[in-house]
Amino acid sequence: FLPSHANKISTFKRIITATDPDAAGAAFQTAIETLSRHSQVIPIELPIDAKGGRFDPARLATERGNDELRKIIMGVIS
Repeated sequence: FLPSHANKISTFKRIITATDPDAAGAAFQTAIETLSRHSQVIPIELPIDAKGGRFDPARLATERGNDELRKIIMGVIS
């Protein structure tokens, strides 16, 4: 994530994020939230997997299908 990306992203009214549940995902979320004065940042909390951890977006789409991920996103923005 580069500062030049922030300029482009900050032109959106609403930013929806679904990050991996790790340090890199947390760092990205923090960077995006710095734009919150210009944009509404909406983090999506992904479901808990069978082992008690959170799904990451790619694994959720792979294991449960793109429709499951789409339903979660639509539930947040509706």
